[in-house]
Amino acid sequence: PAYMGELDSQAASLLRHLSLRQARIIALSLTPEGAGLAQRLIDEVLISEGYQSGQDYVNLGYFPGEAAGIRALRFLTPHFQTQTFDGMELDEALDFNDGERFELGDMALVAVLTSDDDNLRWWVEQMTALEGELETELPLLAGVSAAIEALVRPYYDMESPQIDGLVVGLAGAADYELALEQEDGPAHALLEAQLVGQGAVLALIVAAVLLYGVFRKGESDE
Repeated sequence: PAYMGELDSQAASLLRHLSLRQARIIALSLTPEGAGLAQRLIDEVLISEGYQSGQDYVNLGYFPGEAAGIRALRFLTPHFQTQTFDGMELDEALDFNDGERFELGDMALVAVLTSDDDNLRWWVEQMTALEGELETELPLLAGVSAAIEALVRPYYDMESPQIDGLVVGLAGAADYELALEQEDGPAHALLEAQLVGQGAVLALIVAAVLLYGVFRKGESDE
């Protein structure tokens, strides 16, 4: 929740982009509060595009266990869970393939949104292991807060990158909106407000320095 300004904007653009491709979407969270935040964005973005729960998207809710929870994704079924976040029976919700249960190997893309570098590391490690087990490629994208950019850049900038795409902070979310031709998107509004705030702080610092200089000069003249 503390990073909603950055990550919400990234997630909203990602959902819009996927809806343009008419992609089926499965959401989940490694933190208890994340499932509700995901559902709010689903309601705001996907429902308005005509998406229906269990037909076009599924919110699996909270997956506990951190890295071990990601391992359970191979069959998209935590042992304790029988329903999706909005109360649909899990087996019914994951029946995307005309009777065949949807599994991790059927996915075309995995996207991780996080403000915690450990969280991203778990995904990178476990997705790499699962790719070997499933004998398939699972492209991994990451949207992260600006605070952890320096820690996650090596995953993307190395010679053999472990993530296939990276969006960083509010500026990255605004760039994503531009790519989707949404110049009036929420990231732009937040970025403009942030720039105005930074400008105001800078003006206050300059004013304080000038006033300090005036007082110092007055004291020296005495």
